Amino acid sequence: MKARDFFGGIAIVLGLFPRFVVLAFLIEMAVAIVKVHWKNGFTGQGGYEFPLALIAIAFCLMCYGGGPYGFNFGRGRSGSGKPPKS
Repeated sequence: MKARDFFGGIAIVLGLFPRFVVLAFLIEMAVAIVKVHWKNGFTGQGGYEFPLALIAIAFCLMCYGGGPYGFNFGRGRSGSGKPPKS
């Protein structure tokens, strides 16, 4: 688990397959909310407000990817990473 968090964080910063890494992080935060933070409420001490914000950020990264600065930009089926010719 520690290795996944460490190397996953490095992969996100470098832009290496962020959607796969973020999916694992999203699942991990969801489990943390349910098992640890839920009993403290939304904004209470140790509540689930911050982990929920992290889930929202992870969801955006999962939907939009790393963008043009990621190392794997343009390797998908959607194109070559170059803007379309007009």
